[in-house]
Amino acid sequence: MQAIILAAGRGSRLGGLTDHCPKCLVELENRPLLAWQIEVLREAGISEIVVVSGYRSNLIVDYANSYHFIARHNFRWRETNMLSTLFSVEDLIKGPCIVSYSDIIYGVEITKALMESESSLAIAYDPNWEKLWKVRFEDPLEDAESFRVDSDGRVLDIGRRVRDISEIGGQYVGLNRITPAALSWMKEVAHSSSVSIDELDMTGMLGMLASRNYMIDGIELKGGWCEIDNKKDLEIAGRMVRSGQINLPLTFMK
Repeated sequence: MQAIILAAGRGSRLGGLTDHCPKCLVELENRPLLAWQIEVLREAGISEIVVVSGYRSNLIVDYANSYHFIARHNFRWRETNMLSTLFSVEDLIKGPCIVSYSDIIYGVEITKALMESESSLAIAYDPNWEKLWKVRFEDPLEDAESFRVDSDGRVLDIGRRVRDISEIGGQYVGLNRITPAALSWMKEVAHSSSVSIDELDMTGMLGMLASRNYMIDGIELKGGWCEIDNKKDLEIAGRMVRSGQINLPLTFMK
């Protein structure tokens, strides 16, 4: 199995930390976010890793030699969103692959759980999201979106802005198992949408697929994770790493 890390964005909400490097190279506990992800993916048994760059792509190419991954560039990163970045490497996707945002830290277990899924499209979600959101935000609803699965784990709703916490059965992590079949679904839906494909993000696409009854399996997160959106998140992720709340490879913690 291969993995694709979508790393085209700058991450402007991290302020000066991304003036001279892309978001994925901002350091967490003295290592780039990208390095943490690559180590977890390799520990899970994935050897072929593709990193799709955009902003300051030359720096990611430099890291490719050190971390032994394939570097590809989304030349239209300024005017496109996450979905177009994924489609820019569609030619490399020959079978099931793990597709990850570049600004999240997660453990080995959830990666393996997605790898072991037999679904054409599966996504990781955190059913205990509220604990993390209360640390990240004064109001947990400030950045939370709808999420609901049925008794079989099929995703029924994702990505809507909500007013009541009862509409949230979890939060999407930004970690996925995607197959060529799922990519075809995304293209079908994108071409029938009034929204330009360049403006669609991954969560929006997943919401559209769910509303059209495409099969999306939700895989429950076991263990901790953190999204790094700003400097406060970086501090929170650092505390989680140091306390062992995120199950990272022991060899990487030395």
